[in-house]
Amino acid sequence: MQVEPKDMVPVLKVSSKDDITTDRPRWMNRWTFLISTISAAIGIGNVWRFPYLSFKHGGSTFIYTYLYSLFIIGVPMLILELTLGQKMQKGSAGSMRGIVPRLAGIGYVASFSGFVTALTYNILLGMSIIYLLQSGS
Repeated sequence: MQVEPKDMVPVLKVSSKDDITTDRPRWMNRWTFLISTISAAIGIGNVWRFPYLSFKHGGSTFIYTYLYSLFIIGVPMLILELTLGQKMQKGSAGSMRGIVPRLAGIGYVASFSGFVTALTYNILLGMSIIYLLQSGS
């Protein structure tokens, strides 16, 4: 039996920008999205503390375990969160609630962990500024 194209049911409807009506701000282009995603993923801890901690806790064994966890859990979860937010045009709690209402807590935890990370970086930045100012006097 031959299936005609008119009989085929689309599995996923990809909508254009004109179809989506929302007041949410959008990225200007792909490069700004890519650069902001990379800057959010790579923090000061990856440059400052990671080499020391990897040497302290086993060297290459720790690196292999870290890379395994990164590519098996970290990157797929990042892609999942980014695509859900892009598809549903909502924040983390709203997009998780769109899947199953009970999953909204995961979105709230993700937002809270981002807040704690930003708070920690601000404290480290403040300490760095204090040390910089005190070193000049």
